[in-house]
Amino acid sequence: MLADPIGVDPTIAHLGLLLANDHGVGSKYSKVVFRKFWRNELDLACEEAIVSVLQGVGIEDTDSLNELKPRLSEIYEELLSQEVFSVPTFLVKGERFIGRQHSSMIRRLFDL
Repeated sequence: MLADPIGVDPTIAHLGLLLANDHGVGSKYSKVVFRKFWRNELDLACEEAIVSVLQGVGIEDTDSLNELKPRLSEIYEELLSQEVFSVPTFLVKGERFIGRQHSSMIRRLFDL
């Protein structure tokens, strides 16, 4: 698991994101999860709550959620190998930026 500054285990929510991405609704899922979480309306560690969000974005077959654990572990390992241990972390043009305070520098790297 990646380090979480607020002490919440996001594993189930991450599994939900993988499933949502597989169904092409990852962005929609993320918006709902973030909105509900920051309003204190969602427990990220509650599988039933995440399944409810998945169903709300149109994914009826959520049985494969736990089958995604090996894939998520591989993603975690890849991120840790790149020294990504917290969020938000941005990897841009070979450089690592932790936190939003670097957003103006990241934009310059993209020439935005």
